[in-house]
Amino acid sequence: MTLDVERLRKVAQMCLLNKSVRNIAALNGCSPSTAVRIRARLKQAGFSLLEDLNKVSDAELSQKIYARNNIAVDSSKEIEILDKHVLIRRTVNKERNVLVPDFDRIIDECVRSKASIQTAYIDYLEQCKVQNKRPYSRSYFFKLFKAKLKATQDPVVTMYQMHSYGEAVQLDLAGDTLKFIKPDGSAAKLYILVMTWPASYYTYAALIPDMTTASFCEGIVKGLQFFGCKPDCLIIDNAKALVTKHHVGADEIFNEQFSFFMRKLGILIDANNPRSPTSKSAVERTVGIVCDRCLSRLKKEKYQNIEEYSLRLLSLVDQYINKAPFRQRGSDTQRETLFNQYEKLKAHPLPDILPGFTKYYPGIKVPSNYLVNVEGHLYSVPYRFVGKQIDAEVCGSSIVFFHDTKVIAGHLKSISDVPQILPEHMPKGHAALAKKRSMYNTEESILAEAKLQSLELFRLCEIWLNRDGMQKKKACIYSINLYKRNYFNVSLLDEAVRRMRSSTDYRLWNTYTLRKILSEIKDEVMSSDTGRFMTQEDIIEDVLSNPDYTYLRTVKPVKGE
Repeated sequence: MTLDVERLRKVAQMCLLNKSVRNIAALNGCSPSTAVRIRARLKQAGFSLLEDLNKVSDAELSQKIYARNNIAVDSSKEIEILDKHVLIRRTVNKERNVLVPDFDRIIDECVRSKASIQTAYIDYLEQCKVQNKRPYSRSYFFKLFKAKLKATQDPVVTMYQMHSYGEAVQLDLAGDTLKFIKPDGSAAKLYILVMTWPASYYTYAALIPDMTTASFCEGIVKGLQFFGCKPDCLIIDNAKALVTKHHVGADEIFNEQFSFFMRKLGILIDANNPRSPTSKSAVERTVGIVCDRCLSRLKKEKYQNIEEYSLRLLSLVDQYINKAPFRQRGSDTQRETLFNQYEKLKAHPLPDILPGFTKYYPGIKVPSNYLVNVEGHLYSVPYRFVGKQIDAEVCGSSIVFFHDTKVIAGHLKSISDVPQILPEHMPKGHAALAKKRSMYNTEESILAEAKLQSLELFRLCEIWLNRDGMQKKKACIYSINLYKRNYFNVSLLDEAVRRMRSSTDYRLWNTYTLRKILSEIKDEVMSSDTGRFMTQEDIIEDVLSNPDYTYLRTVKPVKGE
């Protein structure tokens, strides 16, 4: 190793002062063997005192130390330099039957076949065996291979990334996680979500409980609320909760829930190519800074809930990143300053209300019963959409159905197995049947409806229900419908009910008898000269006026009749 003149003089001075070899090497940034060689050459050049060294110039010192003809080294003979610490032997290898590897060819083969250095060395040993020559040692072969490979490779360079203010936000997860102890004593893992504006490097960080789509979306909404504005585009990694499929160079297929949520926010999505994070290099760099400056402090603290933990992380990010000096531009230049002066002015303002996470279920085919299954529960939609494709959104406790982006139905989220069916979604026949079933579920509802139609009908239904209960439900409903449909005059119906009730045989108190009596009364009306039927009162009066039944007028009525 050849040292510059300044370090050479310093090493020489320490050698003449009898400093240890390892101490000289450590203080001057050279190897111990270099210090030994310089000490040996000083002795051969005649330097024994420090005064002798100070008398020569830098050029003369270099000439005496590094010029071979001045140190009397004969490469054909063995030279032994005894030192306090090291014995150096220089010998000429008389056996020169060594196979020199063709590293250019070996490197080319390794690159093309993607073989390892170990494989290349094994092939080299086989060649030596075939040619009956001595091989290089493994360490020496590896050393020469890596040196040759380094010499043939291009230097490592970085590309300057240009970002426009307000155009995009980059999102990523930190590799580190935080351990959170719940109040019940159980442990939970928390993930660190980081969002960065690449032009100003203004950063938001939060803790999320898992890597689900809902947690990502809730974190994004909180980040936008922190920024107070939104970008044109969100650049993300290929997390499974966000991207369903993405091959290098191909278009990405986003998670439907996430894609729908971002459309509601009005933000485009861009996923970087797999294993190529250059498109989000700003947030990649920021994640490292967050872990270094913030997580190291946060891990020393304990909190009762995730919200407090996350707020503390954000305060550390604000203190040690957003308000810290940025890019050595001076103490006045901060990420926060660049964001407020340039980034926020170019970005879009936030709407008054940001949407919460919405589960999205597209392309649901409406079955013939117009009941749609969402998350294991049935909800009705208007029957005219049977056979068509509709979309569903589940947000909080509500479910909304869409067809061609228009709202067609809405329900509260069900917690039972009973289908939610709205009457306005039914055809007229289904709605009428459902209404009838809902109206006459109890004896009270039947009697209330009968009383609205007629007092005679109410008495008949009351008798039926008192004697047979809900077994007579159909008879009551049939009789009520006779009144409601206005097929017969109310007085005619009342008369039919009275005549049926006058029968002492209760078995004849049914709707078939009632229809028969109605038919008889109708015939009476048609054959009567007066155009009216004989009521029960008319029949009784006619009987009493007949001389053959004079005795009935003298019979005293029985008490209670």
